[in-house]
Amino acid sequence: GETAKAVARRIREDPEGGEAGVVEQALEQLDAMFGGDAGGDAAPATKRFVAAKVFPWSAVDSVGGAYTHPSVYAAGARRELQKPEYDGALFFAGEAANVKCNPCMQGAMTTG
Repeated sequence: GETAKAVARRIREDPEGGEAGVVEQALEQLDAMFGGDAGGDAAPATKRFVAAKVFPWSAVDSVGGAYTHPSVYAAGARRELQKPEYDGALFFAGEAANVKCNPCMQGAMTTG
C-alpha cells in the first residue's frame, strides 16, 4: 500500500474536488467509522460538521504530511516531552505528550 506521505502528496497535487473534495472525503471516512450507532445516525460527522481548514502539511519539508507513532524504544519519552524545557528548547507536542492515550486527535486536543 501507499505510505501516508505518498497519499498526502497525491491529494495535495491533485485533490479530487479541490479543498471541498478533501473535506468531503474526510467526512465520509469519519461517517463510515462512527456511523450506524444505536440511535441510527448514519452520518454523524457530516451532520455535525461546522467548518474545516485544509492545510498542505506535505508541502512542509520538516513535516512531510505523515503521522508518527512512538517506537518500541520510546518508553518514557512522552513524560520528557511534557516538561516545560527539553534540552534547551521549548516544545508543544500535542498528542505526543499525552501519556493517557495513543497518538491521536483527542490526545492532541486534551494536551493543547
